[in-house]
Amino acid sequence: MTIERINPPGLPATVGYSHVVATSRTRTIYIAGQVGVDEAGVVVGADHRSQAERAMRNLLVALGAVGATIDDVVKLNFLVVGVGPEAMAAVFEAAFAVFGDNLPAPAATLYGVMGLAEPDQLFELDAVAML
Repeated sequence: MTIERINPPGLPATVGYSHVVATSRTRTIYIAGQVGVDEAGVVVGADHRSQAERAMRNLLVALGAVGATIDDVVKLNFLVVGVGPEAMAAVFEAAFAVFGDNLPAPAATLYGVMGLAEPDQLFELDAVAML
């Protein structure tokens, strides 16, 4: 089995991890936690909606690096700082804006967390996809 570690253009540089890890035998794709940052690593906005949308767009970039799409995702994990009705609505709005209303229904887990790696980050998601 071959393991590919990929840091695609369009995502910020990493230290100590890869944005995408793919295995050759089963073509299982593991996407590292994507947050609401631009290619330079700058947080985009101070609200859940902006950060969730950018993190989801970053997920699409990571999937595209191995020829996958959102339709190939089998598991999503969401980490939300300050989870509540407003934050949840913002996450769903972002998902519809990025994926449309035809989002396949992968298994998903949402975690309410006290904080993420940087104090101004409010949203993170990671994914597992199968090709």
